[in-house]
Amino acid sequence: MKLLNLGCGVNFHPAWTNVDFVKTGEGVIKADLRRGIPFASASIDVVYHSHVLEHFEKSDAILFLKECYRVLKPGGILRIVVPDLERTVREYLRILDSAVKEESSAGQKYSWIVVELIDQLARNQSGGLMASYWKSMNKEEENYVKERVGEEPFRNPPNLTKNRSISNYLFSLLRKCKNLALKLLLGREYHSLRVGRFRLNGEPHLWMYDRFSLPIAVASAGFAKPRIADAFRSSIPNFHEYGLDVDPEGNIRKPDSLFLEAIKS
Repeated sequence: MKLLNLGCGVNFHPAWTNVDFVKTGEGVIKADLRRGIPFASASIDVVYHSHVLEHFEKSDAILFLKECYRVLKPGGILRIVVPDLERTVREYLRILDSAVKEESSAGQKYSWIVVELIDQLARNQSGGLMASYWKSMNKEEENYVKERVGEEPFRNPPNLTKNRSISNYLFSLLRKCKNLALKLLLGREYHSLRVGRFRLNGEPHLWMYDRFSLPIAVASAGFAKPRIADAFRSSIPNFHEYGLDVDPEGNIRKPDSLFLEAIKS
């Protein structure tokens, strides 16, 4: 079977063809998925992507899903994992009620759940408020965040992009000089350019999904039988062996997630 993991990050398996916007490990193919999926039509048996779709604007997400449809063989399986808007909102409301009642530790949890809900949609610089929150957490807050989003954000990935070659040093220096020139030329408008660049660089979340809207989006791209799934079960043969959604200890890698599978008819 030809298995394709799109936007794999550092979580990938060698049995799959792994693709990301940057090279994140040995054998990972670098490709700008906003420009399409670099594989032939009807050439793939399974397409999987986790926490990728929310980084596309809503209309572009449909185009990306249509690309997934294009590369899949008839009868091929699409598996999607996205942050679950409903789950986060319900937790926000639960914690809000507790905080208003001044229940123990609710105020600390409230600070995080607001960041979780809003920051990746609203941030204008890398890391946003989420990065600041992680640096200042006490143990109780850390345990709550891990309960919400899993261990993944706390694991420091290897430095995959650092390169001390002269060519990269010169490129970095040239980029700094270019930005300085733009700053001098544009004045106050440079801030707008910087924010615009960031908003388009792929880090922010540009849309969110729930168990009602995600199947609609997938069906609009042509897929049949979209169904809500979970981290532990899949129609992909032997999916549990790859450790993409569940780690070797049996923990869900991204517990704040919504899971869906669909078929190319």
